[in-house]
Amino acid sequence: MKFEFDLVVIGDSFEGIYAATKAVNLNARVALVTSPATAIDSSAESLYCRTLARWAKLGEAWGEEGIAVARAAIASLKAEHSLSTLAALGVDILTGPGEFCRLPDRAFIAENRKLRSRAYLLATGSVPFIPDIEGLEEVGYITPDALWQPEKYAALPNNLAIIGGSPLAIELSQSLQRLGKQITVIVAGDRILPAEDVEAERWIQAQLEAEGIRILTRAPVTQVRQIAGAKWLQAGNRAIEAAEILLAIEGVPAVRGLNLEGVGAIARSNEISVNEKLQTANPRIYACGSLLGGYPLAHIARYEAGIAVKNALFLPRFAVNYHFLARAIFIEPNLARVGMTEAQARHHYGEDAIAVRDYYKGVSQAWVQEGSAGFCKLVLHSDGEILGAHLVGLQAAESIAPIALAVQNRLKIGDLLRFPTLSPSLSEIVERVAFQWQQERDRKPSGLQKLRKRWLQVARDRGW
Repeated sequence: MKFEFDLVVIGDSFEGIYAATKAVNLNARVALVTSPATAIDSSAESLYCRTLARWAKLGEAWGEEGIAVARAAIASLKAEHSLSTLAALGVDILTGPGEFCRLPDRAFIAENRKLRSRAYLLATGSVPFIPDIEGLEEVGYITPDALWQPEKYAALPNNLAIIGGSPLAIELSQSLQRLGKQITVIVAGDRILPAEDVEAERWIQAQLEAEGIRILTRAPVTQVRQIAGAKWLQAGNRAIEAAEILLAIEGVPAVRGLNLEGVGAIARSNEISVNEKLQTANPRIYACGSLLGGYPLAHIARYEAGIAVKNALFLPRFAVNYHFLARAIFIEPNLARVGMTEAQARHHYGEDAIAVRDYYKGVSQAWVQEGSAGFCKLVLHSDGEILGAHLVGLQAAESIAPIALAVQNRLKIGDLLRFPTLSPSLSEIVERVAFQWQQERDRKPSGLQKLRKRWLQVARDRGW
């Protein structure tokens, strides 16, 4: 069978546009079909959240001015990665929706045109997930996009219940509380951030509660009712009153109507299942980005898109490795991490797993910037290899990058001491942890310690 394209990218999400650009730069013949209008633009949502947090920190009223700043930033960034730029590179742009032809016909139909390609990449992003809660549709709710519209934000009442244990829910709770709202976060599970290190998560929860945010765990919402003008939520065994409900739950893949069942790439349990090469059950169809679930971070989506493109165009021999990819939750203080949690390391390595930590209160720059709360924890193998890192502190997302590089290259903690850190700077916290590990190691009785003592004794006695 002769193919018109090497790759058809389905979705004009950030990762979709990146994938199409990368593929055409590798001399591939590429087409891109745009996403449905209902898909969440995770890169834009992230910029809105960062701007909202900045306004909240400055104590400025959120509204038209702040939203205009965010929109200007989004427009500027999108101009560099626009569909018109792709078209100028030679990518065929088609407007969705579209769908796969049923096997054995290998093609995707869009604009009444059959796109025959060697491979396809799903990059449609996600759509909001609306939980099946009794009374929710009748009572009403809002989603985060209401915060980015001045007239809708202005109409928000002061008492909000946020349903969801996603990073987005946690970030929005802090920003809205600082803007004068009364916030209750309701989580069905035991923890607000179950993917994070327990110690780091506890710090974050304590910070939020200290700011006045009410956090309810083990509180699945089963019913919502309107009583005397207020919205009442049955959360576990508690009844919670709120003036408005904000749903901030991880989205679900925007794949409805693509006929994935007809090509053997079935979406199950609201998830797209892929292997380590990012192939779906149909090996000619790949997937990347926020539709796979997890944190909707641009650098992870970009990494996945790069792997998928190389596998789709050439031999599928590249596998994803999330171990060295840093993640961050942009509240104050930031939570940033890479690699294993302490619990994961102890599960894998037992007594050979150790944790060393130090606190930002010992970093001068943290005091200067009024951000001395927080800590840095390195998770290590007994031989010194860095297995993971967890930072809760001012601009922790900026300090995690060099540790991620160390994890990727399987460096040992002693290697961090070979490169003195710029001082004063917030990144000194990492050097402090490494120095503490060295001190603890040097204090332990060993043959080398005895040899050092003997050498120094001889040197003193002989006047060397």
